[in-house]
Amino acid sequence: MHEIGHIIGLGHHQDEEHLMYGIGDAEADFDSRGYNIPEQLQSWYVGQKALSEKVDSLSEKIDIVDAEYQDVLEKFGITREVYEAGKVRSNTLYATMSPIIERYNDLVEEFGPLVDEYNCYPNVSDVL
Repeated sequence: MHEIGHIIGLGHHQDEEHLMYGIGDAEADFDSRGYNIPEQLQSWYVGQKALSEKVDSLSEKIDIVDAEYQDVLEKFGITREVYEAGKVRSNTLYATMSPIIERYNDLVEEFGPLVDEYNCYPNVSDVL
């Protein structure tokens, strides 16, 4: 079992009672559950967790701003489709929506490169 652990990329663990115990490069760090993850795999597995958390956090923020966008439209009695088609002319609505759209676009601008780096495309709100 110990050697199979090495085959799948696990390093030695510092605890003598651990299946992957071994003398040498034993370190337990990151979120590795006590396993040593070889350097070439750290960015794939350990680094992905931090990146995943950033993507999830930004996705939640985008959803919150999108809900705010929808709430404003509902208060004005306008559907999203009508507003986005440019069929509404209201300075008050425009003044209210502009900062929301700006925040949304800023989040999407930050979100895009992270998704490319993470190499996944989570299901998020439609683009405003």
